[in-house]
Amino acid sequence: ESMDAEAEINVSFSPEAPVNSIIQLNPNSSEWINQFTYLAVFDVFESSEVISSVSVLASEGGDLAGNPMQSSSFENLLSIDMSVLSTNSITDIEGVEVYPTLLTNGDVLTITLPQNPSTGSFRIRDVKGRILQEQNLTEFSSGKNRLTIDDFSSGMYLYELYLDGDMATGKLIIR
Repeated sequence: ESMDAEAEINVSFSPEAPVNSIIQLNPNSSEWINQFTYLAVFDVFESSEVISSVSVLASEGGDLAGNPMQSSSFENLLSIDMSVLSTNSITDIEGVEVYPTLLTNGDVLTITLPQNPSTGSFRIRDVKGRILQEQNLTEFSSGKNRLTIDDFSSGMYLYELYLDGDMATGKLIIR
């Protein structure tokens, strides 16, 4: 039986503390992506916690016939390592830096390039993979370049920087 897309799913974690202080289900971004699969999107809060062996419990909800959803427990499903957040970017292209990686709307992202690019782009994607902002790097020069970050909701985003055939990736956190 297909699931009731109007039903809210409860997702909880074990251990509750400190996991619940780091991530929180974002019901506005979470959605049913087909009749059987619920995509849960989480907001990530600033932290320096490292938590291993996090279990996840999905419960509540139901199918279109009104039958309750059977709770599903996933033991030791994931680990959370928030210690990787920093103002330094880890890239795969020598001489490229993208910082800061912890921003608020209106902040300026600095992209340092080792040379004038002949080809390239900088993309910011949401966790679903959609491109939210794209900048042609041929408009940039060697050295520090500035890109204003506007109109993003709080959460985690991924960036991709393509420069003359090479690629660098990283995470951006918008507060």
